[in-house]
Amino acid sequence: MACPWHLYNLSSKLMVSKGKVTVYIFQIIVSILISYLSTALYGVLSYNGFPLFYLAMPFYIAFIMWWGTWGMVGVYAGSFIGSGLLFGLGFDQSLVYSAVYLTASLLPFLFYRGPLRNKGIDPFLRDLFYKRIGSCITNRKSAWVWFLLIDVVLANLAGATMGVGIVYSLVSPLQIVLSWWLHWLVSGALATLLLLPPLVVILTDFMEKRGTINSGLLS
Repeated sequence: MACPWHLYNLSSKLMVSKGKVTVYIFQIIVSILISYLSTALYGVLSYNGFPLFYLAMPFYIAFIMWWGTWGMVGVYAGSFIGSGLLFGLGFDQSLVYSAVYLTASLLPFLFYRGPLRNKGIDPFLRDLFYKRIGSCITNRKSAWVWFLLIDVVLANLAGATMGVGIVYSLVSPLQIVLSWWLHWLVSGALATLLLLPPLVVILTDFMEKRGTINSGLLS
């Protein structure tokens, strides 16, 4: 018998139900609110002026994990409006800023729905905690290695490098650029490490039973 996640891939079939449309709209609104809250709390969730926690990052990854293209729309709208325009960032800067977070958050989706799925890794991280999912015996050690490598390190490393490289490198001294790069990397990675696994694991089964998770890119 196939593993429970064998249906989740990168297909582009479009079969959207009314229930899914409601979920898509709701997650876009939630993404905007979380982005705004994350930016508002960025300075508060810090130690000696060093930002430690960017709350939105694990939600960005989770939304794309669950809803593919529509999660991408939510991430882009959330970071563009919630973290950009509402905080006085210029229109052009907000466009670039949002593209950076979209790209970084998309990487785990592509890996998990593509090659990792074929290696028996659950796209929804349940194998981080469960020894068995349905008829499948999971490899928790491999699941943790891939989670740390892809979700925690690669996604946030890409975001920090693209974001700081684009936004700051042309206008700031190297020392400041490196400092902001480290802030961006650590705050996103720590939030992803602590929040993404319970967030995805707890809510995936709930939504899966209601048929509101995308099996592919579009639906």
